[in-house]
Amino acid sequence: MFTGLIDDDSDGTASGGEVFSDGEDGEDMHSTAPQEYKEAHQSLNSSQTSGQKPFCHSATIHDISMALHIKDDHFAPPEGCFDASTIEELETAVESYKKLARMATPHTAQAKDLIRKLVQLRLKLLEAKDEPVENLANLKRVMGHLLLEKSWGSAHGYCEKCNGHIMGMVQSWLKCEACGFCCHKRCLNLITRTCANLKVSENPVLNLTICPEKGLHVQNYRCMECRIAIGFQPGMHEPRLCDYTGAFYCDHCHWNDLMVIPSRLLNNWDFEPKKVCRASKQFLRLMLRKPVLCIQNINPMLFSYLSELNDVRKLREEILVMKQYFLECSDALRTDRLLCQLSERQHFVENSDMYSMQDLIDLANDVLLPEITKIHVNFSQHVRTDCEKCQKHGRICVVCNTGDLLFPFDFAAFVCPKCEIILHRDCYLQKNQRCPGCSRNRVGDS
Repeated sequence: MFTGLIDDDSDGTASGGEVFSDGEDGEDMHSTAPQEYKEAHQSLNSSQTSGQKPFCHSATIHDISMALHIKDDHFAPPEGCFDASTIEELETAVESYKKLARMATPHTAQAKDLIRKLVQLRLKLLEAKDEPVENLANLKRVMGHLLLEKSWGSAHGYCEKCNGHIMGMVQSWLKCEACGFCCHKRCLNLITRTCANLKVSENPVLNLTICPEKGLHVQNYRCMECRIAIGFQPGMHEPRLCDYTGAFYCDHCHWNDLMVIPSRLLNNWDFEPKKVCRASKQFLRLMLRKPVLCIQNINPMLFSYLSELNDVRKLREEILVMKQYFLECSDALRTDRLLCQLSERQHFVENSDMYSMQDLIDLANDVLLPEITKIHVNFSQHVRTDCEKCQKHGRICVVCNTGDLLFPFDFAAFVCPKCEIILHRDCYLQKNQRCPGCSRNRVGDS
């Protein structure tokens, strides 16, 4: 089975940019595909007949292949179709996806995926219009990478395609501005690895299965990324296991980089770095600060196993309560800019459930809890003593009517979940854990 989007008889494609794919039984899958997808696919390459370069983004190839029921993934677009960076090409792709989205059955997974892709393409179009012309001309887009040619005098390490040393003084090389992928300029058309930043933007989900190794036979004894033959026999590329994906890679795609594995961290609280392939390293590095881990759903026992984690959760819940005061306080938002103290952990002012890998690493290194405690103290001080507007929201205990003002985030305070009155926790216990406000309401109803 093979696909192509350029004129190349050897790849089974015809002139005009049509795609022909041989099915498993030798039938022409393109001829049996829905007519709507044929028309949409032809519109994707209509620019070729007008003398423009065809739009051949890797995501487009994948989507069309799925629509045509093509299962094989040959990783890279055909040679010569890697620089879909002009505004005209992006506009052509937007119109094509709009047509596909209209034809899709509403409320289906396929329709939602097409709309998501359409939104991403429109965002890329806006970015392209905002980019300076000189930067746009120098950018090469390959497999989602935004490759920018570096100066000859700037030295670097090794090419991530051929593993050859990049000699900055005598060789041209490129670096992806999104994920850090580097390669020789001569290796540009040989890239098979999808940009990690593209994966993060499309599906920011971490694999939480501990090293799901399946064996070389599942991969047909080939590298998971570049498909070169690998094996333990002499003369073959040695298989290297990626502890994150559980797949085997060749030494060109796996450099024995060490990274903390999310599944081992969440399930075992194990921070020992493990060997991963280059693609996994780049993906995990970009996902490091993404708040995508809901510990309550993944492993709630961690809260009882780690008192520090439980303390962080309580502090976060109280910070969210104080945030409501700040939203009504101009001094907190404009003058003191209190919420900016959490600019590095923006999700802490949005919810109390989601964590990033960096949050958990900082917690283990005794960095997170002191940091959040300090911020909590600053927030609390503003509400209690520094701001008269926020102090007006305080309440006196309805049982003892003595003491300082009580706020919902006070450790000594109890907030009734039904009537929302505030009283001292000790006073609540003295009332046999019965809320006086709710008791009065029941008497009134009777």
